[in-house]
Amino acid sequence: MECYYCGRELLEPDIVIEKVPLWGGGSKPRFYKRKFHKECLDIYLEETKDKKVKAEEAEDWSEVYYFFRDKILQTKKMPPHAVKRLLGLRVGKYIPNGNNTRIIKRGYSFKTILTTLKYCKRLTDKATQTVKFKNEKHKIDYLMVIVANNIDFIQERLEKVERQNRRVEKIKQEGTNNKPMRKYVRKGGGMNRFDWVD
Repeated sequence: MECYYCGRELLEPDIVIEKVPLWGGGSKPRFYKRKFHKECLDIYLEETKDKKVKAEEAEDWSEVYYFFRDKILQTKKMPPHAVKRLLGLRVGKYIPNGNNTRIIKRGYSFKTILTTLKYCKRLTDKATQTVKFKNEKHKIDYLMVIVANNIDFIQERLEKVERQNRRVEKIKQEGTNNKPMRKYVRKGGGMNRFDWVD
């Protein structure tokens, strides 16, 4: 079993069951029981009420949607299979069956997906020019494999950049001018390697 919010494994004492709304084809949501960590449930409930988080995620999704439609597929209408595949990347699956794709930490963020799409643009362009596709679905699946093969690399790079930015901010907050510099002390008292040469 894994947590609905973070995707990590659930252990017996940590399990909390909560009803989560899932929107299907109708206008009213259906409520399904999902399992969470205790701390993940609190975060999930807080983020579902936060309109700013929802708006940011909706904006990120629209950027991914339009980039894939306009730059990768170069069509005027996005095929439903492509939408399902992109949302599947968001939750870390082929397609998101029975899962919300918003305000969860499983899978990859829409920003990571967009960065990966931009990174893979040359590869996808080359593939669309050289590979003969059977149909639209075959083309979308082929392009998504290219994206899926590179997304872990991009995720690692983005996490490295984020860690470095946090270190820089920490150094700025501490202030390097307040600390005295230590004087260099030469280790070893013997001759240098070339002291014997005249």
